[in-house]
Amino acid sequence: MLAHFRSIDYLRLATPEQLSEVPGIGPRLAQQIYDYFHP
Repeated sequence: MLAHFRSIDYLRLATPEQLSEVPGIGPRLAQQIYDYFHP
């Protein structure tokens, strides 16, 4: 994921839709990652 977003800051700013574009990250996991950074 960091290879895709280049930094933790960009990862933190990503939407669930952007997160799900990463190979191996589906919509459900993308939402969980998003929720982790946006409690």
